[in-house]
Amino acid sequence: GQIALSKPYTKKRYAARNKQDIDKIAQGLARLAAEDRTMRVVNDSANHQSLIYGIGDMHIDVIASKLKERYKVDIELTEPKIAFRETIRKNSDVDSKYKKQSGGHGQYGHVKLRFEPSGDMEQPYVFEEEVVGGSVPKNYFPAVEKGLTDSVQSGPLAAYPVVGVKCVLYDGSYHPVDSSEMAFKTATIMGFKKGFMEAGPVLLEPIVTMRVVVPDQFTGDVMGDLNKRRGRVLGMNPDKSGHTVVEAEVPELEIYGYSNTLRSMTGGAGDFSYEFCRYEQAPADVQQKQIEERASKITKVEDLLAGNTSNLAIVIQPLDDTVQSVIQQIVDAGVPYVAFDRIIDSVAHTAVSNVKGDNEGIGVAAAAYFVSLGMKPGDAVYVYEGDTSSVTTLRDNGFTKYLTGDAEFEGKKIPDNLKWSNDELKNITYSGAMNWSRSDTKTSF
Repeated sequence: GQIALSKPYTKKRYAARNKQDIDKIAQGLARLAAEDRTMRVVNDSANHQSLIYGIGDMHIDVIASKLKERYKVDIELTEPKIAFRETIRKNSDVDSKYKKQSGGHGQYGHVKLRFEPSGDMEQPYVFEEEVVGGSVPKNYFPAVEKGLTDSVQSGPLAAYPVVGVKCVLYDGSYHPVDSSEMAFKTATIMGFKKGFMEAGPVLLEPIVTMRVVVPDQFTGDVMGDLNKRRGRVLGMNPDKSGHTVVEAEVPELEIYGYSNTLRSMTGGAGDFSYEFCRYEQAPADVQQKQIEERASKITKVEDLLAGNTSNLAIVIQPLDDTVQSVIQQIVDAGVPYVAFDRIIDSVAHTAVSNVKGDNEGIGVAAAAYFVSLGMKPGDAVYVYEGDTSSVTTLRDNGFTKYLTGDAEFEGKKIPDNLKWSNDELKNITYSGAMNWSRSDTKTSF
């Protein structure tokens, strides 16, 4: 007969310590997985993370050691991100206008939106329109829905995906010359943010059904531990071999590290498994912690976009997945930006350029790209960087060197009439080093 293989339930997030090793790590993990059928490698694209599943923490640590010994590549193992969701509990009504005038054609979009819970937690949103008298022309309805589609990717509360929202477009206005799809989309994004936050926003957390099998004498310890993890015990049943099967519902946030705890409680005699059950509103303290961690202050970029954006450009080197909603704001405002080295999947097509290479070269390429877009000496430029200080310094140096004519891009120097003086370089704001794999990037934004 076939040998029954244990199913891996312990997971850790992994990332390459050296980004040049990403391909080698993928190949190495694929070979290890072919040898060891109790490990699993998962690309969790919804949460922008790569995961290794194994039979306990030690198993995953051994996998990391094998990668280092056999394939000479290093990975960093961290706690996985939990797939929280955002929704609303109340109703709201917002009036949102996006209006910009900067010579020639302006931008004008105006929507009045009602928000309420849709009751369908399987779908991000339900969109309806009740416009009468053509106050918003029908050809702009898809742009309004596109604004919703973009908004629900990354919610206003803590940048998690949104579910269960009903949005009704019931009125607004337009300008025969200045209105555009982009303007109505932007007005909707602004309206969504306001309407969502005024409609009793809450965070939902995933709950798993857990099955823990332990010798009878450890049942009390296991129950006590599950209670500490905010678990609800559903039942206890003896099995044929003198063990007790404890079934419980536990928030997924609380089961990280459970394999170690169970092993130490039972001397290695316990076993567990779990599967996703449903989403539930998270307690206030859990919500607050997530909001503080994820939705760090982003007022700087909002302040920039509220001002005159006609001479504004933004460089992101590289970007962290928690800044997705901020990037979306930059895109929606029509401000050019360059993302280097790492791109968020869902907004990748909006990046004007994606460059990989040596770190000083990345800085040079960023400067050259903006000069090609029309950046002039003395323009206000904001460079948000996320990496170690040595990498950041190299990128900053490359950016400056191209502008002063001390470095070439693709064999050419900056034209003399576009060179920056030392005084003009003072208009460049560098963010300084941040840890690119944490939410520090968003904090800086």
